[in-house]
Amino acid sequence: MEPEEVPPKYETATGQGPAEPTAIPAPVPQGAAGNPPASDPACTPANMMPCAPGAAGGAPPADKEAELKAQANTVFLPEWQLRLSNALMQPIKLEVDINTIVDPITDAKARVKVLKSLVVGAQTAVEQSMAFAKSESTDAIVEAVVQAVELVTVDPTVRTDIAAQIKRVVFVPCSPEQVKAISIEDETLVYRAAFHAGQAGVFTKKEVVFFFEDRFFAQERALVNRFAAEGLPSLIERLHKAVGAPVNVQIDVPAMLATCVKKDARLSTARTLITRTKMSEKAQVAAKSTISFVNHQVASLASKASKTAPPPQREAAPEKEPVNSPNVLLPLVEAIEFCCQQHETVQASIAAVINTIIVVMTPGDALVATLNLHQAIGEPVVAPSGLGTPPIQNGVLIYNGCFEAGHKGCFTKSNIVEIMEAHFRCQEKGFVHRLMENTVPDANGRLSSVMGKPIEIEVQWTSIFRDGLTTSERLDVAEALAGNNSQFAIQPMVQAMSTVIQKIDEAVPQIEMAAGAGPPDNPVKQRITRIKIAGIAGATAKPSLALTPLAQGTDNSMALLYTCAFERGVSGCYDVTDFKAALRRIFGIETPKEEKGLNAMLGKADATMSKLGNDLTKKMGKMKFW
Repeated sequence: MEPEEVPPKYETATGQGPAEPTAIPAPVPQGAAGNPPASDPACTPANMMPCAPGAAGGAPPADKEAELKAQANTVFLPEWQLRLSNALMQPIKLEVDINTIVDPITDAKARVKVLKSLVVGAQTAVEQSMAFAKSESTDAIVEAVVQAVELVTVDPTVRTDIAAQIKRVVFVPCSPEQVKAISIEDETLVYRAAFHAGQAGVFTKKEVVFFFEDRFFAQERALVNRFAAEGLPSLIERLHKAVGAPVNVQIDVPAMLATCVKKDARLSTARTLITRTKMSEKAQVAAKSTISFVNHQVASLASKASKTAPPPQREAAPEKEPVNSPNVLLPLVEAIEFCCQQHETVQASIAAVINTIIVVMTPGDALVATLNLHQAIGEPVVAPSGLGTPPIQNGVLIYNGCFEAGHKGCFTKSNIVEIMEAHFRCQEKGFVHRLMENTVPDANGRLSSVMGKPIEIEVQWTSIFRDGLTTSERLDVAEALAGNNSQFAIQPMVQAMSTVIQKIDEAVPQIEMAAGAGPPDNPVKQRITRIKIAGIAGATAKPSLALTPLAQGTDNSMALLYTCAFERGVSGCYDVTDFKAALRRIFGIETPKEEKGLNAMLGKADATMSKLGNDLTKKMGKMKFW
């Protein structure tokens, strides 16, 4: 998050507090009916001529100073007065005492320079370049004030409060003993500055905005009101749709902001809660872009098919000022959506367990955020649950953030998914259900077709999810077994067995006919009637293949036991080449010539690159940028 600018201090030259104000022109008396609305004809430029003493006169300007005064009186000041009136929804009298400002300046060029900075600003390319080089504003002084007022009066409630205190805006020079200051006196916004001192003697637009923020909490209130009207309802609707049941969301932003340790941190804290912070947005976009590019390159190396795939498109530029809580509530909602999408049983568990979500704040910049599931307030539920479902009903999820510390005091979507996984085993259950509902039945059908008889795959879960595995380790095992339609476990097995069986079918008739034997027979088809997939523990464990008897006596039917080291990830599984070699060793079948040499090397290299690409993608996906 970019550092907050410190609001300007309005003091006298002696540092003894606000100076005695110089004389302010008396306001024009209003009629008995009071102020007309901004839409009234009285609010038009022709009927709302601003005060610019000494600048009046119909004669064409004879020099630059006269020209600037004429422009100010006939063009700029009427337009600014109208914009102020429209911004505050009431007639505003704009008074710029040009003669009083420039008369004390004796140098003609200096007088023109002050006039230009007051009503014109940096216009030419050279002037703008010089202003940028000096980190100075290119806007005219009056324009900066008008823009600031327009910015802070966007929210109707803030506008009403400001309009109640401001009916006039006057610009006056500082007396020699004063320093620049902005104040509200007698329903008048008084802009007092040392115009002859250049940028150091006047206020920037940001400083004017700071004045209104310090006095009215203008931007903070605008954000909070927009969040309550636009952001929060849409997030609650998404949450209800994801969970399939109403969820009570309690988040009192004003109450949290009132607890900020530093008053000048309120706005930045509100931005952390409601909208994005610039630094977090840049980091997130950069990280996503980099990871997307690297993943595409890895996938291109790992698979020939993906070499022709177009590169990922860059994300569109985000909207200027979202109010969907991208640092706090949005990651929480997205995480719950992701978890509920894993399987309908997960969604049902979450709906039964989480009834209320409460967001609170720990004041200060210490990073001590917590996200805990509670049976009730003060009764946290310990994770992980032994059965993968918390033993509670209608619980409370309490998000205690350190929002005053910026986006660093918030939980990312990845953080929240990890916490939900510890309580509900969301992704693990999703992998297992997809494996047993889709992948295994499909593999059974393909193997049965090749074998010419019914074949079933049996998954021995007790050996795969052994006791003592952490939540993260269980998820790694489930992903290695079932990820991407079991890309690195069951799919290579089916492909390898199909190839070996077909090669034997092609070779056996010629071998047995030459030997004068009976009908051709395929030993793999004859002996294997079931396939068992098991797990083996250990960081150095290796996959293996073996035949185990299914029954006692003369029954020769066997089960093919495929043991994988899933705890090592996809590296603990055979690729197609290794599985074919292991299967042929069991039955004493020689590897065909066409599968040796260069072809075997290329196939092995492609499988190795696929595994490396999968591991890299997985590691980068765990980087918690979002």
